[in-house]
Amino acid sequence: MLCASAVGNWIDRSPSRLPTLLITITLNHAAIVASYCCWLYWPVVAGYGDEVAGETTSPFSSLSKGVLYGFILFLDVVHDLSAIANRLSLERDWVPILVGPITSEITYGLTQVNSVMVRIELIVKLVAPSLLPLMMSTFNSQEGWILLLVAITLAMWATEVGCARLVARENPELQELKKPSVDPATVEDLVIEDQFIHLKPGLASLPRKMYFVLYQDPAIRLRHYFSIPMWPASISMALLQLTVLAYSATLMTYLLQTGFSISSITVARASGAITGLASTVITPWFVSVLRDRYMRGSSVGGDDAAEGRVVRTVGLWGIILQFLFLIPVVLVLWSLSSAIPQEILSRQADSSSTASPHILVPIILFTFLSMSRIGHYMNHLMVQELGQVEILVSQRSTFAGTEQSFRSLCELCHWAATIVWDHPSQFKWLALGSLLVVGLSLALFATWAGKSSRSGGYDSVALDELEQDNTF
Repeated sequence: MLCASAVGNWIDRSPSRLPTLLITITLNHAAIVASYCCWLYWPVVAGYGDEVAGETTSPFSSLSKGVLYGFILFLDVVHDLSAIANRLSLERDWVPILVGPITSEITYGLTQVNSVMVRIELIVKLVAPSLLPLMMSTFNSQEGWILLLVAITLAMWATEVGCARLVARENPELQELKKPSVDPATVEDLVIEDQFIHLKPGLASLPRKMYFVLYQDPAIRLRHYFSIPMWPASISMALLQLTVLAYSATLMTYLLQTGFSISSITVARASGAITGLASTVITPWFVSVLRDRYMRGSSVGGDDAAEGRVVRTVGLWGIILQFLFLIPVVLVLWSLSSAIPQEILSRQADSSSTASPHILVPIILFTFLSMSRIGHYMNHLMVQELGQVEILVSQRSTFAGTEQSFRSLCELCHWAATIVWDHPSQFKWLALGSLLVVGLSLALFATWAGKSSRSGGYDSVALDELEQDNTF
């Protein structure tokens, strides 16, 4: 939340694309390997005798354990920030260059590329959780499967670096230095950076440096974010992090408390991933159908405006579908929450009295919840494409990083809400609030899409103009 916009700004200010991506890959995998090594060393620091003697197992029960645990947390932060940087570098810095300008003849554009990337991510999330128990059961010791994970991580690092170099070798523009930009936001950033560099070293200038780092730089990036016309679409996506109406830990914990079996929840989560995969096929098809329709009615030179209407229409349909499919989900969760207060009390006295809900309840709940993921990913892919096209090259990653900060803020509010309304009987209010948040996101996106469509399509500069301006 605090550093994502700075990470995006660093990517935009980096002179070339390939070294930046390689740095993010290396940092990410180095943090993972270092974390595994720390967990290997943890039994030595903690001491096997603590658990046997019944002593506290708190990570801060001794200085050595506290230092090692703090270092593991630091590595986790490095891993998360490097993962964000890697995603921003790929999505906003590499993909638009590789895809090229938008034309009526293009058959494999940003929508298709983004869909494949999301598809791969969903497949990994679907398969990976089942592989870890398999690896743990293969080895008799904890050290064995941790070392296997280290070897896999190193192999993946070598593979990613090799693939990045191969793609860059086939596309020389990725290896060239970026062309300096003269847009107002970049010029202002460079002026502030120059002022920061010329501050005198020493403690006397420390307050001024802290002012630059903690206030002025973030404030300027925030102002630039809201100066870009598509910020409402970005905020509408960030707001969705507030909802509990997804296959999140919050909803899963609640369902377990109300009698749902682990097997049914596991199957439901898999169905959610499968419908998400289906959305990565449906969305490109829907875009191609609408593109053919709008392109036929567009005048010469109107490809960009037609493409803008297509992207906005599909994104709007996506969030509308998500909202509509979540209404039955909220009704089911409301009825469950209203019916369980006395049951929860009885289960505290007798844990064996947990009864599963009627078969229709999980069928209705999981069917509509999984179907809502289709609309979610439709909207996600379209907002991602808008961020790759409607923003100047020199500001794309900074904008996306600021958007990530808002997402993290909304996610933090999500967890805060679960602390305030922590009783299972209060979950209905979380569900209702989540539906209202999705409705607010829908209203925000629809209002923006309607205004920008009436103004003639893309709000800023079309992709082909951007790429011509950044020809190497």
